[in-house]
Amino acid sequence: MTLRLSPDTIDFAALVRPGETILFGEGAGEPVTLAELLVAQRHGLDRARVFLGMTLGNSFRAEHADALSFASYGALGTSRALGKAGVLEIVPVALGQVPGLLARGALRFDVVVISVPPPGPDGRYSLGLTAMQLPAAIRAARLVIAEVNHALPRVPGITIGADEIDVLVETDRTPLELITPPPSEAVQAMARNAARYVADGATLQLGVGGVPEALCAELGDRRDLGVHSGLLGPGLAQLIARGVATGARHPLFPGRALIGAVMGDAALYDFVRDNDALQLAGIETTHGRAAEIGNLVSVNGALQVDLSGQVNSEMAGGRPLGAIGGQAEFSRAAARAPHGRSIIAVSVTSPDGSASNIVAGPVARVTTPRCDVDIIVTAYGAAELTGVSDSERRRRLIAIADPRFREALEREAAA
Repeated sequence: MTLRLSPDTIDFAALVRPGETILFGEGAGEPVTLAELLVAQRHGLDRARVFLGMTLGNSFRAEHADALSFASYGALGTSRALGKAGVLEIVPVALGQVPGLLARGALRFDVVVISVPPPGPDGRYSLGLTAMQLPAAIRAARLVIAEVNHALPRVPGITIGADEIDVLVETDRTPLELITPPPSEAVQAMARNAARYVADGATLQLGVGGVPEALCAELGDRRDLGVHSGLLGPGLAQLIARGVATGARHPLFPGRALIGAVMGDAALYDFVRDNDALQLAGIETTHGRAAEIGNLVSVNGALQVDLSGQVNSEMAGGRPLGAIGGQAEFSRAAARAPHGRSIIAVSVTSPDGSASNIVAGPVARVTTPRCDVDIIVTAYGAAELTGVSDSERRRRLIAIADPRFREALEREAAA
């Protein structure tokens, strides 16, 4: 039986057992009220561990590590500040692994805290703006606490029953937003270089960031694109709204965009509300079935690429700044698809321009191995790496590096 509480009566010390791990819904689906309440009550908890994903709010801060420990599959969004402060433990897993790890107990979330909109006519709850690992986590959890947010839109797709929720708290909070700044000239150039690999009828998977958003602006003349992606942002939504991404050739869900989460602005959240062009699904479907899509084009970002083609999307300057996420799985699926392409976009230099992000030596972390890397894109062009030798890879990657660093890269490669 579901226990219904008000925000001022919930007592986390009575709900969370000593040493338990609490998974919070991420992105725009973060249960903000419950996060704030947990932080306020943290000193009453005994060795509680909070597991986060992509965070958009500031509910959890480094000073809260006085009573809580923090873990994540990466340092993403505002949780990067936790990583910088040295209070974020990284669990290096690819997102597609999570359901299996939970099922066999190798990964454990004792308490799952989610944000859902009010139930539909059938009495079931949509997972709102974030599904991702939540369906698997809910199945495996001892306790599920739901913040029923009346401001959260229902997105068609996966739902849960009232019998799967142990504690329910009603709120009315504006969903958190992720605002992508206008693209720089370099970002637009990367998007143009990536766009030439997207043919009519391709099924798109796009990661987070400026390049995927700018890429969508380059695809307005395509026909019958599909969407099979962990994330739906404003750019993909515009392609759906304009009739460019019809999903007509999606091999698994024809006529629908399959997504795991929605992150963007208020206009995007209005667009997805009860939109039958969308299908919200968990990782088992978004990531787990990507290899079944023969026309998959995957576009993701990187922090660093070395001259062998290894990709680092996790660490820079000795600290965590990203995650494995779904990159390795989507990259492999797209690179091996009969009509697919896998694209990794990387800025050629560090933010201050002092160092090349295309490096001669091994990268700090290998997120995607060189055997699964197809195309590397920068503002200076695209390097197609599939099927070519190590020496040719080096030559092609140096050719798309910042011109100021090419000579040094050539010397290091020859040493």
